[in-house]
Amino acid sequence: MASVGRRKRLRAKYGMWERGAAAWEHLTGQAGGYFCPICQGGYRRGAVDAGLLTVDHVPPASLGGKELVLTCKECNNTAGHTVDAAVRAREDLFALGRALFQREGTVSGRGAITIGDTRLNIDFAIGPDGPTFVVPREINDPAKIEAQEAYLRDSSAGKVPSPRSLTFSTGIRFRSLHAKVGDLRTAYLAAFAKYGYWYALHPHLDAVRRQIRNPDTAILPDSAWSLIMQPSEHRPPLLLGLHTPTEALSVYVGRVLVHLPWLNEVEDPYPLIAAARKRDGATTFSGEVLDWPTVMSMSIDFQLPKGAGRATDTDA
Repeated sequence: MASVGRRKRLRAKYGMWERGAAAWEHLTGQAGGYFCPICQGGYRRGAVDAGLLTVDHVPPASLGGKELVLTCKECNNTAGHTVDAAVRAREDLFALGRALFQREGTVSGRGAITIGDTRLNIDFAIGPDGPTFVVPREINDPAKIEAQEAYLRDSSAGKVPSPRSLTFSTGIRFRSLHAKVGDLRTAYLAAFAKYGYWYALHPHLDAVRRQIRNPDTAILPDSAWSLIMQPSEHRPPLLLGLHTPTEALSVYVGRVLVHLPWLNEVEDPYPLIAAARKRDGATTFSGEVLDWPTVMSMSIDFQLPKGAGRATDTDA
């Protein structure tokens, strides 16, 4: 069964390679190459067998994303360890907040509590009935546990003052910029699957690609992302053709609306979005809902006349 599943996955990867190579040939007249939409590295068909091209989930697999495009192994692995991990951690933190403050859902994990000057590692569960903390002896200093138990007994008996504070912390850590770049990456790859190389490699998207390749450095302005307040239940991603406050291609993923430039005279939509936000305090977005890509249709590449693609430095 494992070999059957492997052959099926390999066929799917070949199908993606062939679709991308056909789109590139139709667009540029150059045959035999698939180009990673992120780094623009060129790959022959043998790269599929060699494992140099990998299937990318959009959104990330940890958030329920589906296999959609091929990216090179390096770009995919780098994202998994940085931006995709940050998006997952941010969603875990949102879920923890809903369980703790709104009593919605159940979240469990490992964290720590600090009572007075003593910090103890804990296993926690937070649900509709409130939080439950367990202090496992195997992950704590036994002397600290005994001292804390004695202190709480004496506090209950009135022998010592009651603790003034109890601090609860989790191991959830992430860089906000990494999570934002993860959202940007999802938006960009969805747009690539839907529209193809003509859109993804257009000069209007140069800064977007640089931001995805450099997640530690802020390249795009904050107006590239808009936090959308929504009900707590999960919402599937949406693709939007934005008309107001400017024309753009926007992707709604999680709680974030990511804005990508569209191929028109508005080369940089971000100052217009920022100006609307500053003027109105809260930005109103309007546009049309577009079909979310489920396969690599790459529609613009095939709609253009053969060879219509501009000259590039990319070499398969």
